[in-house]
Amino acid sequence: MSLNYDLDNAFPQSPGLVPVRPKATPSPSPPPVMTQQVTISSTAQNVSPPASQRCKKPNLQRTRPSQGDFVLVQFMDPSQPNIT
Repeated sequence: MSLNYDLDNAFPQSPGLVPVRPKATPSPSPPPVMTQQVTISSTAQNVSPPASQRCKKPNLQRTRPSQGDFVLVQFMDPSQPNIT
């Protein structure tokens, strides 16, 4: 099998080139979308939300260092055993 091919065989399958003219200036940004304003009464402003809604921390698991991490840190700086 030859690695060369006839250019006439590739032409019908290739898309034609289209000239592109990029803009050098930025286009204006669209105006912001305005939503309905919600008014909060003065009594509702003084009430704090329940503790469960105030500060909710994500339930993330800590990664456990492996033996490879220990070897890498020892290789990088063997004079600092406290960081391993």
